[in-house]
Amino acid sequence: MLKQLFAGLFALALTAATLPVSTVSATPATYEFNNILDLCLYVQSNGHWFNDANDCSIYANTQTSVVMDYRLLEIDDPVVFNNLDITFTRPNNPFSFRNSGSLTINGGYYSSPSCVLWMNYDNRYTPATFTNRIIINSGIFTANSTSTSSDAPASPVCLISPIPVDASRIDAVINSYLPAGKTFQEVSTTRRTLRANSGTAHVDKTYSNVEGIQYLSSRSVAVVDGPVTPAPEPEPAPETPETPEDTPSETPATPVIPKAPNTGRK
Repeated sequence: MLKQLFAGLFALALTAATLPVSTVSATPATYEFNNILDLCLYVQSNGHWFNDANDCSIYANTQTSVVMDYRLLEIDDPVVFNNLDITFTRPNNPFSFRNSGSLTINGGYYSSPSCVLWMNYDNRYTPATFTNRIIINSGIFTANSTSTSSDAPASPVCLISPIPVDASRIDAVINSYLPAGKTFQEVSTTRRTLRANSGTAHVDKTYSNVEGIQYLSSRSVAVVDGPVTPAPEPEPAPETPETPEDTPSETPATPVIPKAPNTGRK
């Protein structure tokens, strides 16, 4: 009896071991921030330093603006910024994304000495694609450099691609980085055009910049809803001239010749 019991348990264990195991892929949690204290605590919880003292107690949960003194923001998860005001003082890429890190920006003000938005555009293949971890629904972006030693103006929006984009297409390519229906709008008082240029001197993606960069000629831009172009109304089909109904042609009446009166004469 004991032998049969062990045999039964072994068969049950073998059956369980051969059954397929269902795996559930965990969706990364999304973290939303509308104040600097919570943002600092988040960065700190991932083992990164938000400031030189690595101290978040200097911020309040009602504080919405901060200066990142020569530091970048390290983001490890899907993160949402709601109307924050962040000023970066380092001229390099202000965001560092790790693991499943991504950023959605819903309003606010973001500035840097050079590019706030670094658009990595791989146009070696067709179709060309962006390496995009930032989604911008709204917000203002400013290049706050006052350097006069650069041979080109600072810009908050920079396009980096292995093959230079044709000058006539730069604006369209840069705008295609944004979600559908969004566009960059000039808000700078020092320039009046979003004309695109190329250069390297005013930006530094890494400490040793060796890539060509194309950028908007603007110190400050806002991401706004793009102009809605109404769909053209279909042109009315040309009216077909009415064909007159066929009417039977009237045959002229045969004249009736009256008979001569009968006089009785032959």
